[in-house]
Amino acid sequence: LARKLAQKRAQTTPGPVPNGIARISQRQPLPFTFPVTAAAPPPLPQRAPVKSFAIRPLKSNGVDPVATLPVELLLIIFSLLPLRALTSSSGVSKPWRRLLAAHRYLWRDLDLALDCKNNIPVAAFAALTKRAGTHLRSLVITGLTTELTGAAWRSLALVPSHHPNLASLEIHPGHRCTAGGSSHLTASILATMVGPNLTSLRLPGCAGVNDSGLRVILAKSTRLESVDFSQCPNLDGNGFAPGGDEPVQPSSLRRVKLKGCRAFTSQGIHELAKHHPHVTELDLTACPHVTVTALSDLGIRRLRNLESLTLWNHASLTSEALAGTFEHLERLTTFYLLASRVVDHRVIAALGSSSAKTIPLRSLSLPSSAHASEADWIQLFARATFLEHLNAASCPGITPAALAHLPATLKSLDVSGLSAVTDAAVKSVAVACPDLMRLGISGTRVTEKGLQYAVALLPHLRHIDALRCPHISALALNKIRESGDICLDWSYE
Repeated sequence: LARKLAQKRAQTTPGPVPNGIARISQRQPLPFTFPVTAAAPPPLPQRAPVKSFAIRPLKSNGVDPVATLPVELLLIIFSLLPLRALTSSSGVSKPWRRLLAAHRYLWRDLDLALDCKNNIPVAAFAALTKRAGTHLRSLVITGLTTELTGAAWRSLALVPSHHPNLASLEIHPGHRCTAGGSSHLTASILATMVGPNLTSLRLPGCAGVNDSGLRVILAKSTRLESVDFSQCPNLDGNGFAPGGDEPVQPSSLRRVKLKGCRAFTSQGIHELAKHHPHVTELDLTACPHVTVTALSDLGIRRLRNLESLTLWNHASLTSEALAGTFEHLERLTTFYLLASRVVDHRVIAALGSSSAKTIPLRSLSLPSSAHASEADWIQLFARATFLEHLNAASCPGITPAALAHLPATLKSLDVSGLSAVTDAAVKSVAVACPDLMRLGISGTRVTEKGLQYAVALLPHLRHIDALRCPHISALALNKIRESGDICLDWSYE
């Protein structure tokens, strides 16, 4: 039977060959042959098919794949998760929930980005803070869209009593909140809200923060180092002075931000300088009632330890007052000013009027300073040997000759809006500042060749602002993007 089957197969004629196979079979053999090895290579092992894995509810006899990892590694992974992901992880399984509940320090930094049309969900808020226990260190609430009720403020006020180690508290009202978005915030609630270990308090835009509340905050929290009361309309500054029957305690206040406090007066500056002389950072942006005399006394009499000063939108500011302020601020490292008409040779000279050969200035922002000449800038650069950040946009005194004298420590430079900045100026900047990481040349006459100079000569360059540069094409920018890890801002108008 086997012989007959073999004969039948031999007599069977093959069917028609497909066209593709016929063409392949008609090809000529290759003119060379591959060498034949003595032993054929072993066949490759077949890979097992990859099975898809999905997290499902664990059964009683199931195995949690994450449970095979060490507990220390799991805790490191959980500590890197944001709050929303951490909350979702606690509902995956009972082992995960027990692990997250046992290690309360994972909940020590609560950043609640809310979008509550009604108000803060008090029950959910209490449950989250309860998970942290005594390990709660930081509480940030942002995205509020409506006015907080008295119950919400009282629930917030109970946080320090249940969490004595709270060090930072921030409540940011949303952009849709009105000016009276904290009318239910009273002095008694503020007294309860501030704990003894609080070091940072930020309540921007809270209409309930007035001078009586500020006085209560400073009296109760002796470790407070940083306050932010920006856009608080009812704060005039008298609260920086202690009450008549309160004992005078040494102040630990270091950073004060009063941006947009329209009611803040010169008397508030005097009280701040008198009772808190160790302040190192002060922001007085858009405080129209702060006079020139108060600014002069600020540097001459009290705040000699000031390191950072921000003065924007002060209509009464003069060159004499600003120069008199700088003559005694020998520790000033950061200065921001947007007042082009007052910055002249006297102000520039006062910035470098220290008795030492060099000044500790590290960050300087003087955009649109039209009255400072090229010689003034060169004189400043010669003494500011520690300067790292410079914003001199639309300053006609910044010429290619001045840019050649930039200090070598500079890491960020903005010379936008200057028609004198060309490819040669960019090359001189790259030679003078080899550690430059950010360059702003928006609205200048820099071409593609200048960008090539910057990329080739600046190995640490990470960001270039080339907006409104008509001599730079998109093709050149794409080549720069492909050449390295550089972020480019560009648009042609």
